[in-house]
Amino acid sequence: MKEFTTPPSKIIVHISDSYWGTEKDIRDWHVRGNKWDETGYHYVILNGQFSSDDFMNILDGQISPARPLNYQGAHCRGQNSDSLGICLISKDGVITTEQIKSLVKLIDTLDSYFNKTFTVHPHNEFDSSKTCPGFDVPTILNDGKNLLGSKRETLDQKLADMSIRDFIIKLKEEL
Repeated sequence: MKEFTTPPSKIIVHISDSYWGTEKDIRDWHVRGNKWDETGYHYVILNGQFSSDDFMNILDGQISPARPLNYQGAHCRGQNSDSLGICLISKDGVITTEQIKSLVKLIDTLDSYFNKTFTVHPHNEFDSSKTCPGFDVPTILNDGKNLLGSKRETLDQKLADMSIRDFIIKLKEEL
């Protein structure tokens, strides 16, 4: 894995192209299937569906860290040196309300953590042969902001002093 030489400036949104899964499943697909060193995404947002018949509502919208933030992703050819990758467990662009809220909160938190405003893009913006993520990203982000309303406040500046693990725990408390 390569470390970022400059901080990333954009976030690219993906879907898993599966109805179920976890960060561990994504890692297995990437490491075993693609023969990569690590999962390509920085975060995976769960939909609560762990297998074809195993659903846990409490984990719908859970944000799972995947690739460390100081390393370039392996999620979008030609864009990895300047972007973070977020994958939502989804097939055909069908995502849950909890995933939408978590996506908005994660982006807000990353903006705060890096002290910048990321531009956010769908994967297919950079690769016209892809349909991923299968939904209109600006519309979904706007819907998420409306769903969160006053709870949308970004986490405070203490994030700069927190480890990434601590800030994910804090993020889950906020949701």
